[in-house]
Amino acid sequence: MSNITLISTIHKENGKCNSDELLKIIESISPEIIFEECTPSDFHRYYQEKIPTASLEVNTVKKYLRNYQIEHIPVDTYFATYKILDICSIKKEFDIMLCIFDNYDEYCFLQEELFSMTCRNGFDFLNSKQSDELFDQIRIVEEKIVKHRNDEKLSRAYKLFNGKIKDKREDIIINNIYNYSKEHEYDQALLYIGAEHRKSIIKKIEKYEIQKKTKLNWTFYGG
Repeated sequence: MSNITLISTIHKENGKCNSDELLKIIESISPEIIFEECTPSDFHRYYQEKIPTASLEVNTVKKYLRNYQIEHIPVDTYFATYKILDICSIKKEFDIMLCIFDNYDEYCFLQEELFSMTCRNGFDFLNSKQSDELFDQIRIVEEKIVKHRNDEKLSRAYKLFNGKIKDKREDIIINNIYNYSKEHEYDQALLYIGAEHRKSIIKKIEKYEIQKKTKLNWTFYGG
């Protein structure tokens, strides 16, 4: 049976959560394959066209590839999947939503706590129940703000980004990994994904394993 380790990350370096630390984790796992939370178009830009990126994960994978020959595969998707024509407008709504959240002290306090804990404890924190609980608290506060504001545009944006798009992306990532695993044999793989997805994607993986015939031996880094 193929083995795959899920590692929760952030996309920008922050203290102990940096590319050197992530590289140590990857080297300890020694994957033959890395499934990247990256769209095919971004994958092409970062690896084929070699366009620089601030992504912690991509920079780490590039470091790993200097010394190890492995397969690395983009498994993410984004706006095109949802047939959204005006991508710029949608991104603008997302930015406006975040600006509104930033006006609330309770939200800012939780974001500062997330930043601080990530900086001090790195990947050990991001792959813990404590991290899951903090992201749950953030979501609860966001929902309270959306309800309090009673703004149709804000409500639509929140449901789109934290519901439909998030859900769809996770489903596609999981399906892409299982579809690849049906056609290819490997011993050890790795999937990295943003820490805000950790709790929900673990639940989806467990559900997928029950419903589908294809089985993978998952390890969730940090337990």
